[in-house]
Amino acid sequence: ASVSNATSTITVTPTVTDSNATVKVNTVTVASGVASGAIALNVGANTITTVVTAQDGTTTQTYTTTVTRAGANNAALSNLVLSSGTLSPTFAGGTTSYTSTVTNAISTITVTPTVSDSNATVKVNGITVVSGSASGSISLNVGSNTITTVVTAQDGTTTQTYTTTVTRAAASTATLSGLTLSSGTLSPTFASGTTSYTASVTNATNTITVTPTVTDINSTVKVNGTTVASGSASGSISLNVGSNTITTAVTAQDGTTTQTYTATVTRAVAAPTITSLSPSS
Repeated sequence: ASVSNATSTITVTPTVTDSNATVKVNTVTVASGVASGAIALNVGANTITTVVTAQDGTTTQTYTTTVTRAGANNAALSNLVLSSGTLSPTFAGGTTSYTSTVTNAISTITVTPTVSDSNATVKVNGITVVSGSASGSISLNVGSNTITTVVTAQDGTTTQTYTTTVTRAAASTATLSGLTLSSGTLSPTFASGTTSYTASVTNATNTITVTPTVTDINSTVKVNGTTVASGSASGSISLNVGSNTITTAVTAQDGTTTQTYTATVTRAVAAPTITSLSPSS
């Protein structure tokens, strides 16, 4: 016989053919035509024996009934918590799709799922997690990251999937960690938080290159409007006699945060050239 998971106990009512015979259900004597005591049912197969003993006291007949109780089909969560960020909307067992936002500084996250039925099992991104315990660390890329939490009910077939989309913000660092010139010396000495510099070169120096190094490898940099690889020299920049302004603009990974460093390079005037010399009288 098969019963639903909701049926946790059962009784057996045996009726003997000969009123002088006796009967036992799971070794407990039962009056013919009367229900046995409640018999607890485990999930799965449960064997119940009904033994009839004839009036002679020796002749017996055993009846075996196997009752299969179905597993629970509850595949819901009672809670879902992130180590960083807040679920939106607020968690509810019947809601299966969530979003959350974290800062760029958060590069990993854990998920703690709690199942409604203690007999259900749960996996986060395909890895089994103990109900009420945190998953392993999950790496977060910049942008959208989908985390799936799958609950499997006790019956082994009923499942429910909860999806959490965690968005990690892009970095907002738009600074340089280094700035050098191919000729001349920056004044003051370079510091990331200082954005304005001067330098002087001789008249013989008619071009210069700038080598910027970004603080965050995900940011980009341009020298006088031309993209330059971090740590590499820009193309040659022509220098006029006098003041020359060179701009180095850094754009953070977020695409909006920027910082501009200005270097004013002064090229000296050429020394006067004597074209003729006349003797004095």
